[in-house]
Amino acid sequence: MGLEGMLITLQGDNATSETVQLTFPEGYTVPEIIEKLVENDVCDRNALISVIQTTNFDFRLTSELKAQDSVPYRLEGFLFPDTYEFFIDESAASAVRKFLQQGNNVYTKKYSDRAKELGYTDYEILTIASIIQKEAANEEQMKTISAVIHNRLKNTVDFPWLGCQSTKDYITNKVAPSLSSTASHSADYYMAYYNTNNNSTVVGLPAGPICNPGKAAIEAALHPEDTNAKFFFHDNSGEMYTADNITEFKEKVAKYAPYLSY
Repeated sequence: MGLEGMLITLQGDNATSETVQLTFPEGYTVPEIIEKLVENDVCDRNALISVIQTTNFDFRLTSELKAQDSVPYRLEGFLFPDTYEFFIDESAASAVRKFLQQGNNVYTKKYSDRAKELGYTDYEILTIASIIQKEAANEEQMKTISAVIHNRLKNTVDFPWLGCQSTKDYITNKVAPSLSSTASHSADYYMAYYNTNNNSTVVGLPAGPICNPGKAAIEAALHPEDTNAKFFFHDNSGEMYTADNITEFKEKVAKYAPYLSY
């Protein structure tokens, strides 16, 4: 984890007895979580980034999770959204541990067994769940969107790209504004691993999760709806439409959302 990571991990759990309760909504990203913790005087920004990128935590899901050059934040997808109580000036390792502990409690071995049954790793399921979280207008749509993603992943010859705008938006709207001048890579660099729109270089899933999904999105990723749909889109009111093929898709877009450009 490096000298800095070890020192941060060995720090005391808190510096004061004052506490603050903070709620982190489903779909929050690592940059948003960091910002909220810093704004509420829980942790130092640099310490949080160091812990997120380098510190090892002895939880089933993250014990062997290593930083990847293609992934902006190592623990993206694993910081479970919930309401937590923190000490003011709490150590970064202690604060991050709370998210990971809750995630470990929610994502049980039963989930891991189901992921294997589907032919995916836990990391891939959390990546799928994060996309579902960002693409769905509500929980009722999640299993349908999951089905579309799974159906396309099963046939990357005919559907090499997921075609989900949310993966590109993650880099543009969340990662890019948070990169410092000393960051190892630019937003354009990460885009090559996260843009899943047509004609991108990413075949199948992006390099990693694009947010921290909630339980409903994770369960949708593990239990997709039984449908042959390969496409979905939303109109301006959030109503979702699906299609089994490109012809049907274009017909429905023309009928229900002609203002969309596909």
